[in-house]
Amino acid sequence: MNNRSLHSLLLASLLAAAPVFAVEDKPADSPEKAQLSAARRKAAAEPEVVAASQQHRADKALADKARADYQSARKKAEASEADYRKKFDEALAKADPEAPALVKKEKDAFRERMAKARASKKASEKDGEEDDAGR
Repeated sequence: MNNRSLHSLLLASLLAAAPVFAVEDKPADSPEKAQLSAARRKAAAEPEVVAASQQHRADKALADKARADYQSARKKAEASEADYRKKFDEALAKADPEAPALVKKEKDAFRERMAKARASKKASEKDGEEDDAGR
């Protein structure tokens, strides 16, 4: 089912649906509430309001579908990346048996540099805050 037919099906089902706003059927407590309830029923029955409500529901349904498609695409991309990394690591080990140890050493050195950089950044931010507090 393509997007256009899905959109048409969604729109057709929404056109048959009732208005979004619930109509108050129970008796009103006061004349003001009765007046407001009558005004809401009248407003909800207006063709422009009905059309806007249906468009809102259609757009929301499409947004929900897009969100679900995005989530499944992201999961698929993560799985394919993991598969790529696994196959690359296997091929690297096959090409040079010492390469995985070198890669691990390189990654550890990078992590250490990043940890030092974060620590120095935090220290410089604290020094900056102390300088501002002392003024």
